[in-house]
Amino acid sequence: MPKTLMFDVMSAVNRKQDPVDYIYMMGKDLKAIHVCDYGEQAPGTTGLDFKQLYKALREIGYDGYITVRVNASRSVHADSIARKSLEYLKKLEEVV
Repeated sequence: MPKTLMFDVMSAVNRKQDPVDYIYMMGKDLKAIHVCDYGEQAPGTTGLDFKQLYKALREIGYDGYITVRVNASRSVHADSIARKSLEYLKKLEEVV
């Protein structure tokens, strides 16, 4: 069975480590990534540098899944977060 890696960006951030470094270290073995912004919010909302993440992913030839993982309250609609996150990530992909 092939050995592949999944990376949760916020795990590195919470340890005060640069998630971009992990992307380069994992390289071609990286097949799935979980993203969220600071405070486990939707990407693009609280300041994490997603441009650098996307640049690193592009440089390693990443073509795996990007999963948005947020800690939303009951007052926020999940479909709204998903839609906004997807729009942000698609825009980001165009400029990087």
